[in-house]
Amino acid sequence: LAVAVPLGSARWTEGSPDRLASRRLALAGLVALVAMLVIGPDLHTRSGLWGGLDARERAEVAAILDAIPPDASVTATWSLTPHLSHRREIYTSPNPFRESYWGAEHLPPLPDPSTVEYLAIDTRNFSGPEDPMPDVMLRPEYETVVDGETFKLLRRR
Repeated sequence: LAVAVPLGSARWTEGSPDRLASRRLALAGLVALVAMLVIGPDLHTRSGLWGGLDARERAEVAAILDAIPPDASVTATWSLTPHLSHRREIYTSPNPFRESYWGAEHLPPLPDPSTVEYLAIDTRNFSGPEDPMPDVMLRPEYETVVDGETFKLLRRR
């Protein structure tokens, strides 16, 4: 609506006297702004920064984000990946432990999984018995940094 209403109103005002066109355009802009604020996306959700999570879960996520160095290589479940995506190496689980490109024909090639330093995991996001992350979490090469009930962070020893 924030884009469509002003564009539509520009067509709507074609051929109108300048004063009427200005009023219609201003009204359309106001409607678009109100619609965006009421039903549009927020930078923060209406429930807070971590909408849909209770206080315990928000604390777990905050602890995970604080514990991962900015230059670390991370694989994370889909719900945590956007919050870690500013780094040079970030993989959406199960990458790179099992290639999964969701239709991209195995391109580009993934690095060696032994280069991943951290695993940021939302245990609610395991995709079933074929998901390698529960097994990877049990490997002795990883130590638990944040052991939350829902979110976990493991670091390569």
